[in-house]
Amino acid sequence: MSQGLAPSDLGDHRGHLALLVDAELPAGRVLELIRAHRSGSIRLRAEVFDEYAGSGVPAKKKSLAVGIRYAATDRTLTDHDVSKVRGGLLKRLEKELGAVLRGA
Repeated sequence: MSQGLAPSDLGDHRGHLALLVDAELPAGRVLELIRAHRSGSIRLRAEVFDEYAGSGVPAKKKSLAVGIRYAATDRTLTDHDVSKVRGGLLKRLEKELGAVLRGA
């Protein structure tokens, strides 16, 4: 799935988030927000690799597992760069969609 980003020759960082969201929230809306999130030259790519509702998940909620790739077009990212972007992303997900980290 193309996301309109030029591939970086500088490498990327990969991570994942396990999010609790309202059961009625489309996974695509979560992906749109993540893919639109920016921090300077850092861009994000994201794909849902699991969606679950049932035992261990609160009623009217679902768990989304999202794989994320962080990349910059102008430099190699450090762990600190990624941590900062991840923190901002989590705040935005909670504010705009009510999403929180599962198990937090």
